[in-house]
Amino acid sequence: MTNDERARGDALSLCQVLVQAACPVGLMVGDLSAVEGFVAELIGTSERYQWHFWRAFGACFHSVLTVQRRDIAAGLPLLEEALKGLRGIDFGVHYLYFLCQYATALGLAGRGDQALAAVEQAIERSDHNDERWCIAEVLRIKAELLHRQGERDAADRTLSAAREWAEQQGALSWSLRIATTAARMSQDTGRVATARAELIAVVDRFTEGYDTADYQEALAMLDHLGRR
Repeated sequence: MTNDERARGDALSLCQVLVQAACPVGLMVGDLSAVEGFVAELIGTSERYQWHFWRAFGACFHSVLTVQRRDIAAGLPLLEEALKGLRGIDFGVHYLYFLCQYATALGLAGRGDQALAAVEQAIERSDHNDERWCIAEVLRIKAELLHRQGERDAADRTLSAAREWAEQQGALSWSLRIATTAARMSQDTGRVATARAELIAVVDRFTEGYDTADYQEALAMLDHLGRR
């Protein structure tokens, strides 16, 4: 093997690790500074070797990073364009996650109908591919969007379905997000005590991950509800 072949092999392995682990895990725990470095390395490496497939993932992660930093005006069009590079891949890794982020960004931009359409696309894709790893998160986002549009009964049913999936899969991180969302929604429905009790029960199940963004958000929500 030549040095160039070895370098390309190492670079390919690096792209695999960045796409499969470093970028998604960093985003999910909320370590946005680390993700910024991972994304830059992924994009730089893929451009160096003209690997358009890996470049497409880099563009998606960069767009999601922009959205999570709440720069919706810049992030939403970037994510719309980036998704085009992955749309034709039936089993594209993390595509459902990107769709979730797209729906969230559309909702924050006030484009609720389009956001719900994106969620329905995610649900359809999940059903078609039997791809359930983040279906609880998909349904949680749908519940938030429905609640925002005033469809509270439908939102409650959808959140209950999300909760069932998370518990069935033993996905504590999704359960935490769902409980936090339920607590947020409860401020409009008058069911604060019930939602707060649910959130406390989920928080108490954690034995690690105390510095993640979701855990800190849950604590902030509990503190907020405790002052009501």
